[in-house]
Parts: sequence; structure tokens; C-alpha cells
Amino acid sequence: MDAIARVITRMSEVIVITLMFTIIILVSAETIARYGFDSSFYITNEVCVILLVWIGYVGCSLAIKEGGHAAFEVLQGKLSKWLRVKRSWILMLCNLLVAVFAVFLFVTGIPVTLNVIHEHAPASGISQFWMFVAAPVGAFLMLFQLLMLIRANVADILSKTEPKPGEEVVDGRVKDLRDIY
Repeated sequence: MDAIARVITRMSEVIVITLMFTIIILVSAETIARYGFDSSFYITNEVCVILLVWIGYVGCSLAIKEGGHAAFEVLQGKLSKWLRVKRSWILMLCNLLVAVFAVFLFVTGIPVTLNVIHEHAPASGISQFWMFVAAPVGAFLMLFQLLMLIRANVADILSKTEPKPGEEVVDGRVKDLRDIY
């Protein structure tokens, strides 16, 4: 399972980097064409919007893997102190809430995606399917990363080691997932 996690994470990183590089090239070429040659590419805007949607959804799965949502970090720290529970329990709750959202996004994203297959962007003629399919794909990637986090959290919760007084509380993500990826 860890090898699959590494491959999926690496593929997600390559996808995001490639799409970002593509946007840089397209926007640079558009800018040069517009200001240097008084001409414009008519598809740049639509293609960049589609690529940005993909970057958002695939990048969200990477942010989940890294624990990159600042609100959850603050929530975990405050609630673990306020409720006097292990931070892993709060992390598990946050991961489960995000998983519920990702399942909802996946389940509702598929019919929406299928409904727009025959709709096309006005300038480029690209099917809207390519933009909308990013939601279920991204939700699937988010669920996979959440599954890895939840697995690490369960292991952390089941461990009986408590932090020593004054020692930083380390959750399962930091302790286990850094080694997996």
C-alpha cells in the first residue's frame, strides 16, 4: 500500500507541476503575442481555466497529504488543549469530516460531469467534460490521501505512548506519513 501511495503522490506532483508550467507558457505566449504582435490566441483563457481547475483539485489532495490546511492545524491545536484529548483524535475527526466532503464531491461530481459531455467552450470548442471531471478525480485522490492519514492516525491512537510534559505533540501524519512518502 505504501508503494502505491508513493506512486499516486508522485504522479499528482508531476501533474500539478506540468499543468503549472503549461499555464506559464500559455500566458507568456499570449502576453508576447498581444503586446508584441498586436495579436491574441483565442483559446488561452479557456485552457488556463481548465488547467487551474485541475491544479486546484489535484493540488488539494497533495495539501491533504501534507496537512496543508491551516484551519485544521489551528483547530487541532486548540481543540486538543481545550478538550484535553490527544491531538490524534482531533486529527481523526478532521480527516473524517474532509472524507465525508470528498465522498459527496465524488458522488455528485460524476453525474454533473456526465451531463456536460456535450457542452463545449465557445472559443476553443473543448468539451466541458475535461473541466468537470477534475472534481471526481480530485475527490478520489483526496480520499486516497485521507485513507493513508486515517491509517496513520489509527496507529497513533492505538499506541499507548503519551508525550512527556513539555514535549511537542506529534500526530500520526508527521510520525508515520513522512516515512511512507
